[in-house]
Amino acid sequence: MRRTRADRAKRQAQRSALASRVESRREALRSQLEARRRAALAKRKKKPRWRRWALLLVLLGLLLLLLRDCSCSPPPEQPPLPAGPGPSVGTMDEPEVVPGPSMDRIERQDRPEFRSEPPREVVWTRSFRLQVAARGPRLAACFEGMERPGRLKWSTAVEPVEGRVSDHQLEPMLLTQGVTSQEEACVLDVLSDPPYRIDADEGSSGPTRVSLVIEF
Repeated sequence: MRRTRADRAKRQAQRSALASRVESRREALRSQLEARRRAALAKRKKKPRWRRWALLLVLLGLLLLLLRDCSCSPPPEQPPLPAGPGPSVGTMDEPEVVPGPSMDRIERQDRPEFRSEPPREVVWTRSFRLQVAARGPRLAACFEGMERPGRLKWSTAVEPVEGRVSDHQLEPMLLTQGVTSQEEACVLDVLSDPPYRIDADEGSSGPTRVSLVIEF
């Protein structure tokens, strides 16, 4: 029983000592914070005020410069103009008025009738079309395996004397699907070789542009 009381007294003494040390530590921290605050206030109070004086001096200098440039004396009076022989009023040259375009309706004028000569008919185009149609079986072979038929517009330059074609253009028409490069090469090869037999004069002009529709 005595030992238990002694242990309790010992623990109570330890707690009291610990509380006393914690309180002493708090007081020391408070003192340090207060000392720092007082030092900061003293430093602010001792801050020099020369910047304010410098600013005031600069403003005073600018004011003096403005006063020096300002002329308070009235401007000199201009001498009066010499009087003329009689009362007159100053005049200014009036700008010349340029008449604008007339808004009146222009009368209709008869023009000479324009007469254009009808294009000269190329007599060998019918024979050329028949020869292209004769190559139909060879052209059909270029589209083997295609799901649905179609149309192509073939435009070319025909040399009537030698019967050769050049400068080709192939364009799909309506809902025709585009042709592959292999199919296009096959079609142009069939249409170009062999040369066509065209009954044209030796003195015929150069190549003639012809357009045909090829169905397959």
